[in-house]
Amino acid sequence: MIFKLASALRRPDRFGSADRRLDTRHVTIFRPALITLDDFEGLCMVRNISSSGFMGSVHTRLPIGQRITLQTHFDLTLNAQIVWADATHIGAIFDTPIDIDEVLAIMSCRHRDGMVQRAPRVSIRCKATLSRGEDVMPVEVLDMSQSGVKIAAKGLKTGEIVNILVEGLDSRRATVQWANDGRAGLTFFRAVRFEELASWAIDTHQRNS
Repeated sequence: MIFKLASALRRPDRFGSADRRLDTRHVTIFRPALITLDDFEGLCMVRNISSSGFMGSVHTRLPIGQRITLQTHFDLTLNAQIVWADATHIGAIFDTPIDIDEVLAIMSCRHRDGMVQRAPRVSIRCKATLSRGEDVMPVEVLDMSQSGVKIAAKGLKTGEIVNILVEGLDSRRATVQWANDGRAGLTFFRAVRFEELASWAIDTHQRNS
């Protein structure tokens, strides 16, 4: 559900005049998005968006002035700069003002060329253990979303039921959706909570750094 609000994006006074540039018509939404900065790719829950910027939860402290890229949809990638930040949230201004109604329409579109819009996937590599009955083998995670994971693994068959234990997360039961050329896509029986996945991405990036 989307609530259109007449009030501005309000921030604590300590963030100063830069934050007041966000004072415009905005929409309160709860939209998971992919956020990219430098060599880090993680998740952001966009909570407010306006023609000039957005506010989101990022589960870590990011530096003011940092340039970022926000992707919320197949065809929607927005460049922005952080103008305020605390331990878990950011406020950012878009490089170019957006048409808020057009962006909301794009966000609401769930299909493109026969493809279904998927949850944001974090491209991050780490170790995992895959179990098929009595067989246990190490695999590598290539990317992950709340609903599934892509791995590097051989010998899997579409439709198989497996268990996967990703480093830093609980074990999950999953179905092999596809397998080809040493890679496979798994769909979880139980989705990963957004907050859990966002924190996992940060922790894994730090371990890999």
